Amino acid sequence: MAEQKPTQKKPDTAALVAALQAAQQEILSFENKLDEYKWLEDCLIKRTKELNERAKELECLYAVGKSLPGPGSLAEFFRAVCESLPKGFQFPGSTWVSLQILGHKFSSRGFKPSRHSITCDILARGKPVGNLIICVEPALDQYHKTAILPEENRLVGMVAALIGKMVENKAAD
Repeated sequence: MAEQKPTQKKPDTAALVAALQAAQQEILSFENKLDEYKWLEDCLIKRTKELNERAKELECLYAVGKSLPGPGSLAEFFRAVCESLPKGFQFPGSTWVSLQILGHKFSSRGFKPSRHSITCDILARGKPVGNLIICVEPALDQYHKTAILPEENRLVGMVAALIGKMVENKAAD
């Protein structure tokens, strides 16, 4: 019998090209999905940060509301506002409050002026009776693009209006 030589099979070039193209499409599909997941992750991080900021603002308002004075002096309420208000900001550890009202001045501990600040007049019966100053030293990073958020401006305006109403009510007593 004659010895048979093993025959080498020639690779099917068309099948290899098709397999490579399919693999490349699959890789592109995975890259697109990965990009989408990264985008979703960034959106979730951003939204979570925003929701955490709103929660801090609400907690701050609850703390201010909880310290509303009884029939006694407003001084304790003003001190409580100065200590509570920084907790509603995105940088609570580097936010300070100064409240000047009816010729008296109240401040949060370690008050420091800053170029990043909010000043809001306090009105009672439409007339200025003082102002509320919030100073912030921000630690800006990829998630903190601004020193003071628009919602923080609204928070200060609301607290200033509340203080004005408290002054009006005490004057009426």
